[in-house]
Amino acid sequence: MDDDGMVAWAAELDCQDVATLLRTSAPLGDPVKMRYPASTWWRYDRMSRFPAGFLVTGDAMCSFNPIYGQGMTVAALEATILGRLLKDGSEDVAAQFFTESAAVIDVPWTTVAANDLRFPDAVGDRSALDPERGAYLDRLCAAAVTDPVLTTAFLRVTQLMDTPAALFKPEIAARVPA
Repeated sequence: MDDDGMVAWAAELDCQDVATLLRTSAPLGDPVKMRYPASTWWRYDRMSRFPAGFLVTGDAMCSFNPIYGQGMTVAALEATILGRLLKDGSEDVAAQFFTESAAVIDVPWTTVAANDLRFPDAVGDRSALDPERGAYLDRLCAAAVTDPVLTTAFLRVTQLMDTPAALFKPEIAARVPA
């Protein structure tokens, strides 16, 4: 896509801030396409045994597409789990760590996978996708451009402070246009 194509694309967005910036700014250099082959979750929690004295954490356990900005947050949550297990003197730290980390990873993993699968070129099982839920979230994101309550609710979910269920609470849903 060339500069004119990018400006035309941005003009179709709900939030015109990006279009305005593109129309009124000069590029710093040539565009560079972000290439991220795939998010990957290595399921150490499903292994029957793991080498003693070793542990895997962060991107070595689960690497998220960086566009979602959740990898560092998940790694920090994993570090919190590990710190607690070590402080408590837990037996079989690795097995407990992998089990508890899987529970932390599951929410952002499911969320970003569902979002990725909305794009036709993405490969994966779409059987669990709910078109009504997707349409609701599209309307919520569009309304969040001008509604600070929706913006805050959305950011709290994407920053893993709240679960996705928070976006469906009655007080949030009431602010989302039908």
